[in-house]
Amino acid sequence: MVFIVALGLFAIVKIAGAAAIAIAVILGIVVSLGLCAAGLLVVLSVQISYFGCVVEKMPFITAFSRGISRVFVGAALRRSLLAGLAYVAILIGISLVSVVGVSLLFGLLKSNVAGTIYETIVRVATAAFTTAFLTIFYFDLRVRSEGLDLQVAAGGEALPSS
Repeated sequence: MVFIVALGLFAIVKIAGAAAIAIAVILGIVVSLGLCAAGLLVVLSVQISYFGCVVEKMPFITAFSRGISRVFVGAALRRSLLAGLAYVAILIGISLVSVVGVSLLFGLLKSNVAGTIYETIVRVATAAFTTAFLTIFYFDLRVRSEGLDLQVAAGGEALPSS
């Protein structure tokens, strides 16, 4: 009888240990995804704040606080997460293209000059594309949350004139 109780207790401890490990792994994945999403939104806030500095001529701290409110508040949060995922996918795709191209040029042609030229062209194209992507995202946030298009149509000072 004692043997059966001890065996049952041992089985409960083993099952509880395995369940605890499974729960810890699931919680770890959820927390990691949450931290990645928060980091991605902070990166988007910084990128949006650059536009606030340039387009709206605000100081960086003001532009950053507005960028955070534009990215994190309300329905913009879902759009920001989708835009952030698209931004990461773009960067991953461009990185793969760059790595494969440079590897081929360095490996097959054994030419450092050709590899450097290719990498420079890819970086310039990446900068242009990501800037255009983030510009569209910035104006999308402004139009949907602040009614920028209506302000411009009404003739109000939505953007400071140079």
